[in-house]
Amino acid sequence: MKAILVLFFISFAISSQSFANSCWKSVKQSRGVEVFEKKIGKETAFRGVATLSGSKKDFLQVIHDTSRWKNWVENLKSGELIEKKSDSHHIFRQVIGTPFPMKDREAVFESKIQQLNPTTTLVEMKSVEHPSVKRSTNRIRVEIVYSRYHMEKMGEGKLRVTFENLSKTSGSIPQFLNNWAMRSYPISLLNGIQREINQLKK
Repeated sequence: MKAILVLFFISFAISSQSFANSCWKSVKQSRGVEVFEKKIGKETAFRGVATLSGSKKDFLQVIHDTSRWKNWVENLKSGELIEKKSDSHHIFRQVIGTPFPMKDREAVFESKIQQLNPTTTLVEMKSVEHPSVKRSTNRIRVEIVYSRYHMEKMGEGKLRVTFENLSKTSGSIPQFLNNWAMRSYPISLLNGIQREINQLKK
């Protein structure tokens, strides 16, 4: 009986995972990155998958080094560390510039690092409120529902990185234009991170 139950739960988990993966639709492939999208209610989530050269340590250093964000975060006007709660938990702020007459976008978010197993690391990010950052009428606050980097070591010096993002659209940017931009975002993001990792090796 126990064996039957174990087999049932294993089969259910595999089926659930397969269903979850089947919800993602491949929409673009460029510069070594495949981009997927999935509708979640009225919003659209995006996923980018690529194999990068570098180590987990290199990757984490790049995405958490605010002084280097300008080199790979598109349209970044400013970025800063708001609070370091621990080595694996940080709170950041970014301001992204937009063309006139639209208002700049601001994101205040936390980043948590989890070691899932010896070869797999997960970085989860989401919007948070922080007392040191007041909302401004000059900027529109972006709500990051979730943003994830799933890193799997594929061998010496190789990482299989899956980036996922779901953010709620706000302000005057039409949804179709936002979706068009987000289809290119994982490509520029992951290629930008790869460039920065390459710089660390010089």
